[in-house]
Amino acid sequence: LLVGVIIQKDLSFVDPQFALWLNARGIATHVVEQNNIQESSTNFLEKLNAELVLVFGFSWILPKQLLECVPFGFFNIHFSLLPAYKGPTPLFWQIKSVFARKIKL
Repeated sequence: LLVGVIIQKDLSFVDPQFALWLNARGIATHVVEQNNIQESSTNFLEKLNAELVLVFGFSWILPKQLLECVPFGFFNIHFSLLPAYKGPTPLFWQIKSVFARKIKL
């Protein structure tokens, strides 16, 4: 059951259709700044009584205290094999690696 969405302030553009979809279903949204991620996100998750968090496309490192604030923890969905292609833009590095092998750079 999805109860909330946290969005990075630097990525705070939200597709209007997605925002309408969230709002129509009563799904809370929260825009967070990097310098206040722990306190702000912890408070939001506690208000929602969140039990599990899925992280998808979040480019900031989450503080340990934040990771411990929900009973079943955080699961990171990442678009590559870790640790080979870590970071916020793994698709670029994967494509570059494949391209470099094909043309033998």
